[in-house]
Amino acid sequence: MECPQCQSDISLHLTICCECGYQLGFPNVRHAEVAEEVEALDKRYETTIHQAKSQGCEDRCDEFERWVKDTTRPVVCRGWGIIQPMLSKPKDLFRSFYELLEAGERSPLDNGFDQQRQGVDATFFPYFYQSVNFAALSGNGRGPASYGDCHFTFKEPAISHRRWFLKKTPLSSLGNIVSLRDSVPQPVTCSPGRIAVGSPS
Repeated sequence: MECPQCQSDISLHLTICCECGYQLGFPNVRHAEVAEEVEALDKRYETTIHQAKSQGCEDRCDEFERWVKDTTRPVVCRGWGIIQPMLSKPKDLFRSFYELLEAGERSPLDNGFDQQRQGVDATFFPYFYQSVNFAALSGNGRGPASYGDCHFTFKEPAISHRRWFLKKTPLSSLGNIVSLRDSVPQPVTCSPGRIAVGSPS
């Protein structure tokens, strides 16, 4: 990739250009904007629309896309013991699992998931996995309770420049790895309705 300011070659994981100091933004968003990722989504989306037309259900597909776009919001679920200390420091809501661990403000759970998490995240998001946060798209303001019984959403201006979408969680995809390129969930910065329509069930 090139720095948009000075055109120097830059690594995907950087947030600041080493040559000119330009703020490059969030690595996950830049990863989502790689041409191969955009093309892959476009292909899946067009395939789904074509199938919907051939089955006479294009209207339902359009309705679903509009519902996802207009109704769903990113929801983060965490336990009360994790949320409570954050309420006095709102910026902590943007701190990742790994950042909280390093600061000694969170401990990994003995649930199997946290034990595998670092290896999986590092595989899917090399060099920047420590700063990635996850949320679930929800149509009712509630997310997966297995992540915690407290559910909260962010205002759109707070996340519009940093969000991306994955069709599956990294851990749920891990068992199906044949080649890394084929198995990595493909992030996109476009409409959540488009990613929902373009994602196979």
